[in-house]
Amino acid sequence: MKFLPAAVLFTRIISKPKAGILCFDLGHKSIAPEMPFPRVEFLSLEHDKQISQSEEHLVVEYDDLKVMEVGSEHYAIPKHICPTVAKYESLQAVVNGEITGEWKVAARNHKISI
Repeated sequence: MKFLPAAVLFTRIISKPKAGILCFDLGHKSIAPEMPFPRVEFLSLEHDKQISQSEEHLVVEYDDLKVMEVGSEHYAIPKHICPTVAKYESLQAVVNGEITGEWKVAARNHKISI
């Protein structure tokens, strides 16, 4: 079905451990780990292969060695959004590249009473 994505994540390349390998700041704390790879769809990368994920990092094989630099900005659509949304107190709404509002995340600060 042709749904419009509900969220797009901003991420950066934080390291290039060796040729053809990119490391992004999209770990388990940001993207759900129980889904099979790929866990995000990068809007700016073609032919990427997500190969591992830790708490803080997503490691990607990439065949264009001359384009990507450490610190370069990228956008990704998560396949499972729950941990991403629950991580923050609020989210910013963006329309046509402009921040248009901020939404409080209702999934935060829940309390169970016994």
